[in-house]
Amino acid sequence: MPAGGRGGVALLIVFGAATLTGLAAPTISGLAEAVAVPGIFAGTAAAAALAHVASLAATAALPHRRAREIPSRAGGLQGWRAIVVPTLIGASAWFLMTSLMGAMPIAMAGCGLATAVTGTIAWHVMTMYAPSLALACLPGIARPVPLVSAGSALLAVGSLVFALSRQAAGFSLSGAMLGVGWSLVTLGITLWIHRDGGPSRLLLGLHDGALLSGALLGALTAGAFS
Repeated sequence: MPAGGRGGVALLIVFGAATLTGLAAPTISGLAEAVAVPGIFAGTAAAAALAHVASLAATAALPHRRAREIPSRAGGLQGWRAIVVPTLIGASAWFLMTSLMGAMPIAMAGCGLATAVTGTIAWHVMTMYAPSLALACLPGIARPVPLVSAGSALLAVGSLVFALSRQAAGFSLSGAMLGVGWSLVTLGITLWIHRDGGPSRLLLGLHDGALLSGALLGALTAGAFS
C-alpha cells in the first residue's frame, strides 16, 4: 500500500515504538553481565539472543488476517529500476551501521572503556528508533530523498567520529549519529519504494534480502574496524 497518509504515520509509530527498548536495555544488559561474570559481553549476547527468540515467538503468535492488497505497478521483476537505488543505499547503510557497532565494544574495551559500553549501546538503540516517533508527529516532512540524504550524511560523519574516538563521549556520539543516520536512511528507502503502491513481492523480497546481506556482511567484517 502507499506509505503516505495514515499508512505512513502508522509505519513511523510502529518503528518508533522500539525506542522503549533503549530505556530497558541498560538494566537488562547490566543484570545479564552480572550473571555472566567473568565472561565479557557474554551476558549481553545471551540476553540479545533471548530477546530475538522472544520477538519471533511473539510475531508467530499474532493473529493472521489476509489484507486487501493494492496491485503493484508491475509484477515479477518488472519495475526493478524503481528499487535499485534505494536498495543499494539501504544495504550500504545496514553494512556500515552493523560493522561499526559490532566493532565499537571491542574498540572501547581496547581503550579501557569496557564499563561504558552498555550506556553507549543504549544511546545507540534509542537513536535508532526515536526519529520515527518525532516524524510521526510531523508526517508532512517525512520525504524519501531528504531523509536518505540526511541519514547518509550522519552515517559518514558518525564513521569519522568513531575512527577518531578514544573516550566514551566520542564513542557515544558516534553511536548516536550512526543510529540516527541508519534510522533516517531506513525510513527514507521504505517510503521510497512504497510511495507509488510498492513493488511486487518478488522485488520486495530481493530488497529485504539485500538489506539482510548488508547487515550480515557488516557483522562479519566488524573485527576489521575495531
